[in-house]
Amino acid sequence: MGHPSFITIILLLLLFVFPLGLIRGCFLYERYQVQIIDDLPSDSPQLKFHCASKQDDFGINFLSSTQNFTLSFCEHL
Repeated sequence: MGHPSFITIILLLLLFVFPLGLIRGCFLYERYQVQIIDDLPSDSPQLKFHCASKQDDFGINFLSSTQNFTLSFCEHL
């Protein structure tokens, strides 16, 4: 049998690579991860923070000492 054609290679890429990008959620965009860790002294009040962008609002959150909050998002141009 001969070598695979250019169209076959493109179709294989579309079938396998494109869905992986969709699962990851950031096909053609950069993914960022932010982690906020409350490392303040244990007798400090809860850490209050608000995360938002043009597209998403993660709301107001509170962390106690030693807790963490992680979020990830895609770069949208």
